[in-house]
Amino acid sequence: MSIVATIEMDASADLRDLHAWLTQDHELRAWVELVESPPPDGALGPVADLVQIAVESPEVVAGVASVIIAWLRFRRGDVKIKIRNTRSTSQVDVSVTRVRALDGAHLGELVEQIKRAISGEPPAELPPDGGAGG
Repeated sequence: MSIVATIEMDASADLRDLHAWLTQDHELRAWVELVESPPPDGALGPVADLVQIAVESPEVVAGVASVIIAWLRFRRGDVKIKIRNTRSTSQVDVSVTRVRALDGAHLGELVEQIKRAISGEPPAELPPDGGAGG
């Protein structure tokens, strides 16, 4: 049985971009889906609501976490991302401006927080400058 993790953002374009990054990895492509809602009146296309990940193995979790961190590090402007597991209360909120400034140790801690959120494990406490909250 798979566990589903979701990634939410305010901007539909950012969700589409993250989905593209995730599906470029041929090992992750089968586990990732972009969930859209019908276009509002007068709009030309559907609205991206969230990226959904079927978590089948620790390898999928690690791959998704790595891609998310890489994607965040290349973002410009303010991007906030919410990662949560649909079968638990585990959630991580990340801001791109914080991720860019993280040193190696804090970046590793953030990767672990993202893995825990995707897997549905309870969040561990990060240091105050750790870049995430849960």
